[in-house]
Amino acid sequence: MKWEKKHTLEESVEWRGLAESDMQPFKAYVNEKTPGVCGTYAAASLTVLMAKREGVVTQSMDELLKGMEASIEYALPYRGTFYWDVQRGLNNEWKKYGYKTHFNLFSEKVTPALLEDGVPVVVGTTTALGSPYKNHWLVVYQYAFDSTGKLWYKAYDNHGSITTVIPAVQTLCALWLEKL
Repeated sequence: MKWEKKHTLEESVEWRGLAESDMQPFKAYVNEKTPGVCGTYAAASLTVLMAKREGVVTQSMDELLKGMEASIEYALPYRGTFYWDVQRGLNNEWKKYGYKTHFNLFSEKVTPALLEDGVPVVVGTTTALGSPYKNHWLVVYQYAFDSTGKLWYKAYDNHGSITTVIPAVQTLCALWLEKL
């Protein structure tokens, strides 16, 4: 079996999920640290989106970035951010509101239904599946199927884009929040 690394969406599709305008505030938030802290940016932006959706008053994006960075990026002695790091940061922020982070190893199993319900999803891209983003965290807010049935995501990429399009096959895992 040959891995297909290059995926290009070359047709017009019907995007479903959250409004693209909901992502506009994040355009100003670009992760410029080295090594990057993409897990923190993803968790903070998911928090802002969910707070708006649920009517929860939480901190500003700037305050969330500052507060979550220590608990997500530096709590354990290794470089990089694994799903449990993002999950820990989200749970630390949301437990006081009665929410818990959920996880699924295969993003395509849960993401479309969550987005249909208006729930944004943090997904991880991975080098092992050929992602040009390598190992990275994004916030998915829309999905679409192309004419061949391939699932695509539109996401906030904290490297500077709110309209990044990625194939679901290059992602591994999804994180989202649910009320307990």
